[in-house]
Amino acid sequence: MRILFLLPALIIFYQTLSSQVKTNIDLGKHFDKYGVMGCFVLYNQTDNEFTLYNADLCDSGYIPASTFKIPNSLIALEEGVIRNTNQIIRWDGQVWPDKGWNQDQTLRSAMKYSCVWAYVWIDKYYKYVKSFDYGNKDLKGPLTRFWLAGSFRISEKP
Repeated sequence: MRILFLLPALIIFYQTLSSQVKTNIDLGKHFDKYGVMGCFVLYNQTDNEFTLYNADLCDSGYIPASTFKIPNSLIALEEGVIRNTNQIIRWDGQVWPDKGWNQDQTLRSAMKYSCVWAYVWIDKYYKYVKSFDYGNKDLKGPLTRFWLAGSFRISEKP
């Protein structure tokens, strides 16, 4: 089973200038413990230093999928679509295979259950993805699911 763990907000920094200090660490035992292959990037802004594990894998470019819930939530809060993390997002009654989706949501529960339908109500993505300098900024694909299907990729080399 191959699962990739990414920290997208930190990976944005990895795509910037190559003059930063880069320190490799061995986190293999942590990934091996769960039988997954992955990578890790941590940026220390104060020291302008990256701490990396399996960095080549992080440079491959992957669809953001559920990791996009973080910027998606921030965009919703910034745009006032959601006032706070406890605001109710009403379920429309459509029955989903994932039982956790079949109820009203908050940002907290939507993140917990990875509830896609709770994240499809905002239309200003490109402005934010561009200002975040997030991934390849290619939002081709369905506007309400571009982070799950389409050309959008994070962790690509510029």
